[in-house]
Amino acid sequence: MDQVVQRIINEIKQIGVLSYKGPGLVRLGVGHFSSVYAHPSEQDKVIKITINEVANDGFPLFVDYVKNKPGYSIYPVVHYMIETEDRNGHPFNVSVCERLMAYYDLDIEDQEQVKYVYGALIRLDNEFLIDAAESPELINKQFERFKASIPHNWENLSQVQRIELREAHDMLYTLCSEWEPNWGMMPDIGSSNVMVRKTTEGRYECVINDPIACGDIFHERDVDYDEFMSY
Repeated sequence: MDQVVQRIINEIKQIGVLSYKGPGLVRLGVGHFSSVYAHPSEQDKVIKITINEVANDGFPLFVDYVKNKPGYSIYPVVHYMIETEDRNGHPFNVSVCERLMAYYDLDIEDQEQVKYVYGALIRLDNEFLIDAAESPELINKQFERFKASIPHNWENLSQVQRIELREAHDMLYTLCSEWEPNWGMMPDIGSSNVMVRKTTEGRYECVINDPIACGDIFHERDVDYDEFMSY
């Protein structure tokens, strides 16, 4: 853990989660659970601070998952995550991750490198079916339905991209399988959660940044299983 992160943790512990506003840091983005700041001394890193409804945040589950998937470029590099609490016992997390860029910040010609993967990843949210969780047969069926919903994108993907897209699809079902009525995890692959990495070779790759969230507003779909399985 570097000195900047240690200072942030000490500040939050001292003043409390509810009072912390990221003094001296440049905020790059904010979500329901977390804020992301530029690392002040390492340009290729960001600092993600989670202080809101920490118990409901799906990011720690995702971090644990990607630790075992180092070969997939579609996942971000998370250098480390510190989970602790302030002096009043309120939990918070501080993570150091690779710095990525937004798809729409790329030039048009650079977007061309990743537009088919980007479009396919955004579509994953729409096609997700919680009823298929924990059933390999149904998950396979759902993936075939997903492919059929993006024919133009699928045809323009390389074999490696197709493998990684299947991995992303299965990851969502793995992490969202612990679902209970009115609570659980749900996919959250919106435009801001699919970002882009520039490689050392100057190429661009799509990266899923934070794909699941608390599913306390999630509802089951009504499914005709005979129709579903006959697809």
